[in-house]
Amino acid sequence: MAKEENLIVKLTFDFAVNVLDVTEALEAKHRYALANQLTKSGTSIGQTSGNRRVAKAGLISFTR
Repeated sequence: MAKEENLIVKLTFDFAVNVLDVTEALEAKHRYALANQLTKSGTSIGQTSGNRRVAKAGLISFTR
């Protein structure tokens, strides 16, 4: 399972780097609103993946 999670981490990181490359190109064309939204949505996948790993490890509890 750890190997699969490492693959997910690598893929989400690579995706986020690609998103940031695209946003830099958009900012160069003065498309700031689009670049900002793409940065938020495109990098949130890494945060979601990280939250999943922490929850799976039992380090935090989501119950109320």
